[in-house]
Amino acid sequence: MALNLLAHRNQLNTTAPLFDALCNVNGMSDVLAPQASVLLNAIMSYGRYIAVCKSLRYNSLITTRKIYIAVGIAWTYSVYLAILPYMWNVKYTYFSSITLCSWYNAIITKVTG
Repeated sequence: MALNLLAHRNQLNTTAPLFDALCNVNGMSDVLAPQASVLLNAIMSYGRYIAVCKSLRYNSLITTRKIYIAVGIAWTYSVYLAILPYMWNVKYTYFSSITLCSWYNAIITKVTG
């Protein structure tokens, strides 16, 4: 987000040493936050579904330990998706045409030439 705001003001120096680190943080947070949000909302919705439809068995079906495990899996999966480009040796790069740090476009650029 911060990079996008700077890009609109034409003050973005893409050759600065700190720029790559900021681009990586921005790109990873753009993947991590939405993914974790969707998964955690799904976990909460499932808990509410059990509370309404199986209210007499709620305490045995939804335990604190199960909640910690589900939330841990959601965050682990989200972090995995955010660091996936590093496993493929692809880094987040800045694309001025879309004012975004992304690795999807970097892969398409590598494949198409």
